[in-house]
Amino acid sequence: MTKPDITLTGSVVTWNAVDHADKYEVTITPENGTPITVTVTDPTIDLSKLDPTLEPGTYSVTVKAKSNDPAYTESDASNAVTYTVEEPTTPPTQLTKPDITLSGDVVTWNAVEHADKYEVTITPDNGTPITVTVTDPTIDLSKLDPTLEPGTYSVTVKAKSNDPAYTESDASNAVTYTVEEPTTPPTQLTKPDITLSGDVVTWNAVEHAEKYEVTITPDNGTPITVTVTDPTIDLSKLDPSLVPGTYQVIVTAKTEQAGYTDSEPSNPVKYTVEEPTTPPTQLTKPDITLSGDVVTWNTVDHADKYEVTITPDNGAPITVTVTDPTVDLSKVDPSLVPGTYSVTVKAKSNDPAYTESDASNAVTYTVEEPTTPSTSLTPPVIALTGDTVTWNAVEHADKYEVTIAPENGTPITVTVTDPTIDLSKLDSSLEPGTYSVTVKAKSNDPAYTESDASNAVTYTVEEPTTPPTQLTKPVIALTGDVVTWNAVEHADKYEVTITPANGTPITVTVTDPTIDLSKLDPSLVPGTYSVTVKAKSNDPAYTESDASNAVTYTVEEPTTPPMSLTPPVITLTGDTVTWNAVEHADKYEVTIAPENGTPITVTVTDPTIDLSKLDSSLVSGTYSVTVKAKSNDPAYTDSASSNPVNYTNKPVVDKTALQTEVDRSAGLNESEYTADSWTKYQAELAKAKEVLANEAATQEQVDAAQKALQAAREALTPKSGNVGGLQSLVPSKGTLEPNFSAGVYSYSMTVSNSVKELQFTMTAANPGAAITVNGKAVPSGQASGPISLNVGDNIVTIVVKEQDGSEKTYTVIVTRKKSTGGGSAPAPTVEKITVDVEATGHGVVAQTEIERTSNNDGTKSDLVTFETARALEAVEKTLAAKSPAVRVVIPDEKDEVKDVRVDLPDAALKAVKDARLDLEIYTDNGMVTIPNSSLSDLNPNLYFHLVPIKKEEERKQVEERARTEQIVREMMQNNNVYVVDRPMTIETNMTSRKVKITLPMNAGHVPTEAKAREAYLSKLVVFIEHSDGDRELVKPEIGTYSDGKLGLSFTIDKFSTFTILNVENPDNAASHKAYIVGLPDGTFGPAVSMTRAQVAMILYRVLELKETGTAPSFPDVSSKHWAAEAIRQVTAAGLMIGMPDGSFKPEQVITRAEMATIIARWKGLEGAADNSFNDVAGHWGAEAIGRAFKAGYMEGMPDGSFQPNKVLTRAEGVTVFNRVLGRGPLYGMTEPTWSDVPMSHWAFYQIEEASKDHDYTSRAEGGETIVQ
Repeated sequence: MTKPDITLTGSVVTWNAVDHADKYEVTITPENGTPITVTVTDPTIDLSKLDPTLEPGTYSVTVKAKSNDPAYTESDASNAVTYTVEEPTTPPTQLTKPDITLSGDVVTWNAVEHADKYEVTITPDNGTPITVTVTDPTIDLSKLDPTLEPGTYSVTVKAKSNDPAYTESDASNAVTYTVEEPTTPPTQLTKPDITLSGDVVTWNAVEHAEKYEVTITPDNGTPITVTVTDPTIDLSKLDPSLVPGTYQVIVTAKTEQAGYTDSEPSNPVKYTVEEPTTPPTQLTKPDITLSGDVVTWNTVDHADKYEVTITPDNGAPITVTVTDPTVDLSKVDPSLVPGTYSVTVKAKSNDPAYTESDASNAVTYTVEEPTTPSTSLTPPVIALTGDTVTWNAVEHADKYEVTIAPENGTPITVTVTDPTIDLSKLDSSLEPGTYSVTVKAKSNDPAYTESDASNAVTYTVEEPTTPPTQLTKPVIALTGDVVTWNAVEHADKYEVTITPANGTPITVTVTDPTIDLSKLDPSLVPGTYSVTVKAKSNDPAYTESDASNAVTYTVEEPTTPPMSLTPPVITLTGDTVTWNAVEHADKYEVTIAPENGTPITVTVTDPTIDLSKLDSSLVSGTYSVTVKAKSNDPAYTDSASSNPVNYTNKPVVDKTALQTEVDRSAGLNESEYTADSWTKYQAELAKAKEVLANEAATQEQVDAAQKALQAAREALTPKSGNVGGLQSLVPSKGTLEPNFSAGVYSYSMTVSNSVKELQFTMTAANPGAAITVNGKAVPSGQASGPISLNVGDNIVTIVVKEQDGSEKTYTVIVTRKKSTGGGSAPAPTVEKITVDVEATGHGVVAQTEIERTSNNDGTKSDLVTFETARALEAVEKTLAAKSPAVRVVIPDEKDEVKDVRVDLPDAALKAVKDARLDLEIYTDNGMVTIPNSSLSDLNPNLYFHLVPIKKEEERKQVEERARTEQIVREMMQNNNVYVVDRPMTIETNMTSRKVKITLPMNAGHVPTEAKAREAYLSKLVVFIEHSDGDRELVKPEIGTYSDGKLGLSFTIDKFSTFTILNVENPDNAASHKAYIVGLPDGTFGPAVSMTRAQVAMILYRVLELKETGTAPSFPDVSSKHWAAEAIRQVTAAGLMIGMPDGSFKPEQVITRAEMATIIARWKGLEGAADNSFNDVAGHWGAEAIGRAFKAGYMEGMPDGSFQPNKVLTRAEGVTVFNRVLGRGPLYGMTEPTWSDVPMSHWAFYQIEEASKDHDYTSRAEGGETIVQ
């Protein structure tokens, strides 16, 4: 780099900013001694402010420019300038040590004259002291970064000066500061905004503040701290008054509420107390008199209060301050003890213009010894009427003690305040027997003692005479499947016993006088049953009834024999067998029978099968194929076999290796090789292309052509002279296949399992070329860093960049063998998957293969090679479809692929380029679009490596990096940033070409309301971390990506890590209101059944219903019912209806089928229903159940059933409502809201969402995060 040109002005050295320099090394060399080196980022340095400061003497100063970019080396040293530090002319003066105080978390001290800064030392009981330097005479210990750990600290302060005429002060007095263990992260109060008007400081009331600490700091002296509760203070009325001078006033809001911390100090205001112009006047002393217990005196002009001094003959004086000119000495608190007192009064004023008066004349006051003994209260006179004892109210009595003494046993004592007691209503009921009752009067006044016991009355508790009554037995009747009976008076429930002819009786308890035997769960098996009913009561005064009359109920055996399905009619087209869809068929059994051998059976659900894509490939030969239709419904049996079709499987000739070898020709340049070797190579290349085009070529012919072409390529002889690229490539272990040749760019090699890492030593053909291995720079002629090897294939990419900017790329596939010993992890497995190549917007036009490797950590890696033959086919069909682009689609339906490498052979790219088409690489995590204009003059062996960042901790790291970047901080201002969806890293050997990147984003994060949607999308940016160290923020274009996802598109010309950020203010977070409350006992009751009234209330709350129709009236829903209005509104809206008998039954539990029906009405669900559950056929709610399931609002059970008659619990209910409302689950809580719903409960996050008012932000992976 260019060396800087430096100049010296005073103590400041400055220089020109050097291109590509990130920092500057300043060397300060004394005439005698060791040079001092200082590194700075700006092109200036003040030599007077070095720490430590320079000793007196002469120094030579030079500067070097330095760069973090390895492409630039440091500059030569600049010109030198001479800097002199003079000897001090007077000895330095030590600064005065500060006087410090601690208030809450804030340490403050007096401003020390000549001090420029203060060194605060915070020493823990055990550990290393922490030193912080500040410029203001205050520090908030709660806001240190990093924050202090819990524990006790000793804090001292030294004053320091930049002026060498002053030395640092001694350490101040020490204060002790304690950091408590955190319970919950506290919220800091908002700092007040203060103003001064005259002598009065006012400020805004701060939410959650309980008081305010006002700090009044004089120019010289100790700060004064005053605590007030109102947001105002009159500085002229402080006691003691402020002395004349200038003061700085700040206010801190304070609280002792859990979860909140004190605010920062407010803005300061300046307050001045002027010197008094006249001396203060002494108040006139009062003239006092004593009358009885009361001392009075004249009102003194300008007096605001009076200080009364009461001095006993022996003992300390008592001082009382009053504002009125009188005091009653009998009411002094604490009371004066008996004795003689001298009483005087001084007048005082809050106005500093007046001083207190002299003491008044004295009066003598005597407190006599008490002469009267306490008086006993009069005994009450009591009477008994029925169960009630009454008596006369006794004068001076505050309460009465009632004693109830049984004939044998311990007396019971009850205290009451009224002169009556009902003995039948005692908390513990009296046992049968005879009791003697007396009453004593009692007083809280010590002048009165309790009375004697009253007269006694006798109270008898009789033995209960009435035995419990048996309920009347019901009279039952059977109509079809329904048993009904009369409602029995006093009965709360009915026990129905269903007894089979042979077997164990079944007992069902119901509250209504009816039961439908066809809807029992589990259903009754065919047979005859005897049914009886007993009435039962929760009241102990009634016992259960006898069993009712019996009725006989018969469940018939199914009478319809199962029907055989119709056989399919099948046809064969190419490799695909198709047939008609058979009514009532759920699946089809395909039998593929070879001429000799065991038939193969395959079961499918769709009426088609591709015989070329069977899991176990068919060997060559002829097969007879038939199909049977099958049903899961026991009412249908398998069909007969279909008509047979004959399928012939021809031997497959694998031309992949030959095509790959032919593809390598595109990367070879005739000008680099001798004419003879090139002619021979072209001859073999022509033969190889003929074999590729020959559909009748055998495997032997294909293999021979491949070997001959490979031999000709390896025999190519470079011309003399440098042609760029590598001159040599040597692995630390193993051997390259083929041997290295300057014109060959693709190699493979195999190493044993024991080789866990590998290095390559490369020499560039041109000395000035730069070499990278897997993106890391390696000097020519030196070994690369160790490359870790997984078991299986490992791709090593070597890029040689010439001085003219051209590049050559070499690829080495290193195969590490799996272990042959026991106990080691299994080797990764590789499967081949066929994926689609599409004409963008026009469907599939070709297919290519993925090699999907299953790694030992459970993830998978994809390798896709866009073969030339597939590219030519895709180009031809894309042009025919008039589509603008060829798209390679790489699926990841199970979200298990951690990275995708796409290799694009030169010949394949040439086919796309020549057709004037764009090329798209589409994955579920992002898409790369290479415009046709960027497909020219590319590096050989172009590749893209796409790595989605799926792990939450890695996503958080990206978020933290983003927050620290200058360009992001400038955009954030006071806002925050959140990562939206997954970041994506893309690596490639493509350089300086425009490429469009599209990142998908879940549309569920985006509000549906138009204005909220526009506001949300306007806050989205893409943060780009380029591999060369550059950082960039771009505003993307918003479009569509796939179902349920938006696409954020932008153009770049170098590759990087891409992250969608949402720059938002947490104050603008969205909010949700709770729509369900807890039970009266303070619990949530997750397992408690949900009632019809509760569901009506939830619908009423969440839909904010306003009556749109006529609501029916229900005899069992009075106007005072807690859910009456909700029931009226939901029935008017048609969301819920009443019972056949005209009632609503608000307290009846609701079933899953009823909930599905309400959802279907609410959401207007129509169309075909998914009735795949095994227990809803024929059920009255089958259609609604199927539609609610298909819409994703309700789910079935693990056993394939829906259980339509199962009651819905409160936990299940809120889960369903959250799905329908598109809310939650709510994450981010540190403790549960409900004592009976711990964080481990399956529905914890759903219940928190439904039952808690909250602000939230959307989570990238779905759900919400609470904003505390």
